[in-house]
Amino acid sequence: RGKKKAHHMTSFLADNLSSSPSSDGSTFVHTPISRGVEAAVWITCTLSIIGSCFIVVSFLLFRDFQRSQSRRLLVLLSLCDLVTAVAYIMRPPYSTRLVLCHAQSAINIYANTASFIWTDFVALFVLLSRKYGMTQASKFVPLFHIIAWTVPAISVICVISWNKWGNDYGDATAYWCWIRAQDNQHEALLWHVIAGKGVEWASTISITIIYILVFYDLRQKVVQSPATQLLLTHHTGTAWKNTEKKLLAIPFIFIVLRLPGNFRTILASINNESEVVHWQWLIIMQAIGDSGQGFANGILFGLFTEKVRTYYYKLIERCTSRGTENNLNNADVYYKSEYKKVMIMTEPNY
Repeated sequence: RGKKKAHHMTSFLADNLSSSPSSDGSTFVHTPISRGVEAAVWITCTLSIIGSCFIVVSFLLFRDFQRSQSRRLLVLLSLCDLVTAVAYIMRPPYSTRLVLCHAQSAINIYANTASFIWTDFVALFVLLSRKYGMTQASKFVPLFHIIAWTVPAISVICVISWNKWGNDYGDATAYWCWIRAQDNQHEALLWHVIAGKGVEWASTISITIIYILVFYDLRQKVVQSPATQLLLTHHTGTAWKNTEKKLLAIPFIFIVLRLPGNFRTILASINNESEVVHWQWLIIMQAIGDSGQGFANGILFGLFTEKVRTYYYKLIERCTSRGTENNLNNADVYYKSEYKKVMIMTEPNY
């Protein structure tokens, strides 16, 4: 079977790749990519860059966000998603120096793994702050930093030390550099787990459990508490429903986005010569899903968050000189009054 795999790879390289040494001794790797996959990578990565930048810019623009610990964690997650999206498109698709492929591989492993961990910690911080209060939950933040920045570094060091970084020619990726092609399929799966898949699968389980716990905790307090029922108005009731939907949407979107990539990884570990592994539509779905996390977060924690929309609306009003200052102040007083009611029920709210 190993000879068959080697023959398959040799034929693939001969038919699809060509290498030529450069003046500095580096090797050029030519990887053919369909236009559909290339377009999916560029479009989705661009949207993710915009979504991540939207969260970061919102944090820098509005002081209220800067005082929110949950928003600070969200900004760190967005920065990881931003680096991931940039890394996916930083390598020209057809002709690339090997050193750039290695750089992309290292950056992908580190940024992706850090993104998964910060996704967990954002969810965990929400749960801890609900159970023990914001002050107690904030005490865990230094530990979050140690874990979130150390674990990805260990993964990168392991991959580099064993020289497993490189190009897999689309076996488990949308033709970006990550873990190089392996003759042994079980060994390939092991290194995929080390290089981020293990953390990703653990994150899928953990954020699902955490957000379900937060969802039921909030529902219990809102539905069963007479005190919060008295606070409910049409405005705050709508805000609660939106929060409820968001708590369910976060793990669902995370799972859906990563499903094509996980399916191809598992299938490739079983039989990477299967035609299903190299179906173009499946690779395009992976290209969209794996690089779309920043865009999804920008939608969920940006455009779908009432507080963010309200602040931008007020900012646009001030910039365009629409409405009087008195109207803006009245609107601000009303918003803060209503938002305080929502915070009593749903704090921390993004």
